[in-house]
Amino acid sequence: TFGFVLGLTALALALGVLAGSYPAFQLSRFRPATVIYHRSGGKKETSLYRNTLVVLQFIFSFFLITGSMIVLSQNNLLHNKDLGFDKSQLMVLYLNEEVRPNFEAVKQEFLQNPKITHASASYGLPGDIVAGDGVKDPTTGKELPANLFCVDYDYIKTLGMEVVAGRDFSRAYGSDAKRGFILNETAVKTYGFGTPEEAIGHPLAWDMWEKWEGDTIKQGEVIGVVKDFHFKSLREQMTPVVLQVFPPSFYTLTLKVKPEDMAATIAFCKDTYEKLIPEIPFSYKFLDSNFEKMYKAEEKLSVLFTVFSGLAILVACMGLFGLVEYSVNQRVREIGIRKVFGASVDSLVLLLTKKYFALIAIAFVIVIPISYYAANQWLSTFAYRISISPLIYAKACLLIVFITLLTVSFQSVKAALANPATTLME
Repeated sequence: TFGFVLGLTALALALGVLAGSYPAFQLSRFRPATVIYHRSGGKKETSLYRNTLVVLQFIFSFFLITGSMIVLSQNNLLHNKDLGFDKSQLMVLYLNEEVRPNFEAVKQEFLQNPKITHASASYGLPGDIVAGDGVKDPTTGKELPANLFCVDYDYIKTLGMEVVAGRDFSRAYGSDAKRGFILNETAVKTYGFGTPEEAIGHPLAWDMWEKWEGDTIKQGEVIGVVKDFHFKSLREQMTPVVLQVFPPSFYTLTLKVKPEDMAATIAFCKDTYEKLIPEIPFSYKFLDSNFEKMYKAEEKLSVLFTVFSGLAILVACMGLFGLVEYSVNQRVREIGIRKVFGASVDSLVLLLTKKYFALIAIAFVIVIPISYYAANQWLSTFAYRISISPLIYAKACLLIVFITLLTVSFQSVKAALANPATTLME
């Protein structure tokens, strides 16, 4: 993608250089006698060449501007979409095998700090490692594909997930650890369990990774359904998720912390961690950083498009400025004569600028389908994407028209205001 954008920009810069240097090349080719008698050949060819350069500049500028708008809009979606859980202020620490059997006591040590509101031990976090074992439907014997999250009783509350049917895991129900399963909405649909309410009580089984409390297979039932939550990049479709309590696998401790006085909270966590787990150097991360890493490429692309769009517009303006100056100089006598016969400044400015807006229209007709196709190809890599609004193209058109108007009008107004007596004497 970087090479693609860089290639487009290099081509736009080359066009700008060609357009800007064109007047100098043309003037250097004229012989003195030709200039004196105002005879120049090949006007149609040179005019076509100039117009082609202008159209190409508009095409690349428009392409880069619309590309920037689309990439920025998609980035906004990636960062602002409801993920089905609250990823903010979640600090993740790592557990070792020695403390896993005592994970509840470890959680209580951290919860002594009033700045830590929730704590949860688990295997599997959004944006992190999750299992893909799947489960079984004992009623049919079918294997059911699933991403598996091994969690404790406080996982759903700590991550701010929404239970849409049934209930959360609870210590009040002694059988939840050995028999309880919670599905996401996509799992209910994929498994054909009907509505979330109808899925409650459906039997499920899981071949445990290791023997736990004398069992190797967990035989249980669905006790709840949570709203779909995005644990992968938004490039990927939602998949079935099964949450269950399985302490032998816990390797992370997730803390919900308050944003106030974060330095003191981190210092407390460091001291507590080193007291409980002295064998492992203290380290932590915040869960939202996982998602920032997922979309780093899109962030870079957004910056590249924005910078290159600015460069392309700048170079296009420079080239356009040179072409307009050359065109005005070629028609300076015509402008003087028109002023003598009473032409107004407005009519002269319109005369000198209208062809450039015709060229803009030609460029738009050419580039809109190209831009739309390229944008759709890029957006097709996302399972969750924006729809391309016509407003994006309208904004880009207005921006280019405005920039062109400023660039062209400067020279045109200057020529229209010139004293005809002076121009006709040249």
